Amino acid sequence: MLFFYHKTYNLLVNNMLDRLNNYIDDKKFKLIYEDNLIDIINYTRLITIENNYVSLYINNKKIIIKGKELILKKLLDNELLLNGEVTSLEVVND
Repeated sequence: MLFFYHKTYNLLVNNMLDRLNNYIDDKKFKLIYEDNLIDIINYTRLITIENNYVSLYINNKKIIIKGKELILKKLLDNELLLNGEVTSLEVVND
């Protein structure tokens, strides 16, 4: 059986709570591409979504994704998930 001193237990719990809060409150833009899945998190506005072209805004930048058979798998207020092969990714300052 494991026993923790009160201070050690408090540190562990506080660390876990801090990590959970950072995860929940994370507002940074992220684009993750793995195994033909494109996960875009914390975008500002979706502009265009087509079979081979997706464009969206992040603050004052426009992201253009070109690819083959880009299929929308999930669409939430601040996250979208695409399936397909990416052939190019472009960032344009607006």
